[in-house]
Amino acid sequence: MIKKARKKTGKFLRWSQKYTKTDMIYLAKGGFWLNLGKIINSIASLGLAVAFANLLPAETYGTFRFIISFVPILSIPTLKGMNQAIVRAVSQGNEGTFYPALKTKIRWGAWGAVGTLVLALYYFYNQNNTLGISFLMMAAFIPFINTLNVWMQYLNGKRKFKILTQYKNFLKISVVSIIIFVLFFSKNIFIILLTHLTANLLIETILLLIILKKYPPNEKKDPASIGYGKHLSLMGILGTVATRIDMILLFHYLGPTQLAIYTFSLKPIEELKKPLSSLKELTMPKLSQRDIGQLKKSLPPRMIKLFLFLIPVVILYFFIAPQFYKFLFPQYTESIIYSQVFALTIFFFPGSFMAQTMDAHAKKKQLYILRTVIPTFKIILFFILLPIYGIWGAIITTLITGTIGFFFSLFLFIKTKS
Repeated sequence: MIKKARKKTGKFLRWSQKYTKTDMIYLAKGGFWLNLGKIINSIASLGLAVAFANLLPAETYGTFRFIISFVPILSIPTLKGMNQAIVRAVSQGNEGTFYPALKTKIRWGAWGAVGTLVLALYYFYNQNNTLGISFLMMAAFIPFINTLNVWMQYLNGKRKFKILTQYKNFLKISVVSIIIFVLFFSKNIFIILLTHLTANLLIETILLLIILKKYPPNEKKDPASIGYGKHLSLMGILGTVATRIDMILLFHYLGPTQLAIYTFSLKPIEELKKPLSSLKELTMPKLSQRDIGQLKKSLPPRMIKLFLFLIPVVILYFFIAPQFYKFLFPQYTESIIYSQVFALTIFFFPGSFMAQTMDAHAKKKQLYILRTVIPTFKIILFFILLPIYGIWGAIITTLITGTIGFFFSLFLFIKTKS
């Protein structure tokens, strides 16, 4: 019975390829596990958000989010762009690139710890001991927070989507369970922060060692990938700042409570986007193996189809959002209207495949332009609009820069040569 169902499903998927112009068998196999992982991940994330909303005062949660918002910025020296270079190298069979890339990330990450200590001293100097102690604690973790998780990119490059999903689920569920357990017994921000950092670091380390033992890399290396990873990291600095500067400015201008309200307005949309991100994980290995000329013909129709699919998703969310918040986040009903408008950012997702194509083919010039112009404009708008309009200023900035970013990506994509 099961075999018969599989044959029918396979036959249907092969038939659908005539219309989708996509390898549906590949998407079904890899997408099933990745989407399953995203669903479980989203459930765990929402569970943690519910715990924060109901067990922690808004002011404490807002302060926690402010501190955590600095993690990507302080982790810039860990060379986040090296992650994409690892996927590209491993998908092309150069698995031996993994170890040099990991060592490079850790070595450069030490500068992030220095930056964290400077930030701690700044807050101690300004007599804010809560933030001073928090950043002092964080300094020891910064070189490793966005470094030891490279096992995800390694498995992605090897297309081990089932294993990747299982391990990511284990990581997420374990960390969330530990934090929720602690929240029942303590509202102390230092204990919560230390739990968050320690749980992630410990489990990431264990999973990295298990995966490298189970799937040891071959000896083939691509030395150019290290340099390419550094280029991607450099061009991604402004983008990293742009994704977190809103929370930092909101905290300073409006305080922790308003930051908490803003954070909960983004949370459901972030979770809705997670299943979509599975498509990017699946397509990266494929894009790196196909000619740009072919992608210019095949990618736009698929983007349009995905955009049309997202229209009812956004409309449905707009109507169910009030009930969703009243049931799960009753303390944050003020976030509803912000979240409904922020849902429009889901429409920008199809455009991300154009930038991903440039990533996959190492088009440094176009990527530098794309990842400096748009983030710079976004940061400037945040500084102008957020102090005047508060949360609305942050949302308007995101919508404006998302729209401009889409058309700018389209222009660069069209002009990119093979």
